[in-house]
Amino acid sequence: MMGLGACAEPPVSEGGFDAADPGSKLYAITRAGNEKDASAIPHLIQQLDSDDQAVRMYAIGALERITGQRKGYVYYAPQAERDAAIERWLKAYKQGELAQAASP
Repeated sequence: MMGLGACAEPPVSEGGFDAADPGSKLYAITRAGNEKDASAIPHLIQQLDSDDQAVRMYAIGALERITGQRKGYVYYAPQAERDAAIERWLKAYKQGELAQAASP
């Protein structure tokens, strides 16, 4: 019985963007959006390509809270449309546009 505790997942609040547990991932995404954490932008963009529709929905919501932008991204759109929007997000990030948008 004592060995079972060692195999347990970390608490949701200790998860992160790369957590296998969806609850932990959603916690990290929500926290980044609520805190308007601009350093999380690249992680949030990465989550836009998730297989999990909820993760995509929370990620675009967090990005919008941080930057005020959606870049045409719709979490339930067909893959090709999401891919095109993700490319717009990546381009804006690489060009420094999002850092300016996230500034107070």
